Amino acid sequence: MSHTPSTKLSKDYFTSWRTQNLAYLQGQDAYGFMDGTNPPPQQTIPNANTAADVPATMLNLDFMQWVQKDQMILSVLISTLTEPFMVHAVGCATARALWDALISMFASQSRARIMQIHYQLATSKKGNSSIIEYFQKIKNLSDTLVAAGQPLNDFESVPFLLVGLGSDYDPFVTSVTTRVDPLTIDEINGHLLAHEMRIEHNMPIAEMQLPSANYFAHSSIPSGRGFFGRNSYSEGRPVYCGHTLAFPTCGHGSFFPNQVVP
Repeated sequence: MSHTPSTKLSKDYFTSWRTQNLAYLQGQDAYGFMDGTNPPPQQTIPNANTAADVPATMLNLDFMQWVQKDQMILSVLISTLTEPFMVHAVGCATARALWDALISMFASQSRARIMQIHYQLATSKKGNSSIIEYFQKIKNLSDTLVAAGQPLNDFESVPFLLVGLGSDYDPFVTSVTTRVDPLTIDEINGHLLAHEMRIEHNMPIAEMQLPSANYFAHSSIPSGRGFFGRNSYSEGRPVYCGHTLAFPTCGHGSFFPNQVVP
């Protein structure tokens, strides 16, 4: 058994943990220890030596090898448990006993827990999170429902994903909800990533325009008492301040006709 799974078991990552461990066990030709297709051999076998002073049975070497591999698998599973779940390993003598205990625990989620997950899905908001983070949050909650035996299909999952998006995604939400051919949740995630990239691409342009406008309003056109004359706008001519010619301004970047500056 060359390596061990990296995903640690927690209440929100059971499906990820199970998926990785299934792949690992199957790759090690060890899943038969979990599903019962590789049961333990008999602990003893008849002794081929029939002498009177020799025991009638002897220890089965195949059983010893089976126990050795089973305990290795059990050790790997225990190493993937976080502290709150270590208690479930107590009293589990075989890998299958621990596997069944964990599967049973997560599959028998209470109705209150299922309702809580639905509430979390309905109230989840993207906020300042990235699309990847937000999508993973929704997926983790959906995976928890799968483990509880209450999976959501794409038609049920998509509204939960869309409802938490901000106003920047309103055009996208409208296009998805008005489609004749529905998209899968994975397809929607791909489109959301593209939409997020477009928003991020356009954001710096908008941010650069505002400082430029402020700079023009406050810096490029001189302001102050020395540049103003009385009723300058009504006269329709620039004011000479002794250093340069300047069009009268109120000092805030806006021109007001007939403005009298004291």
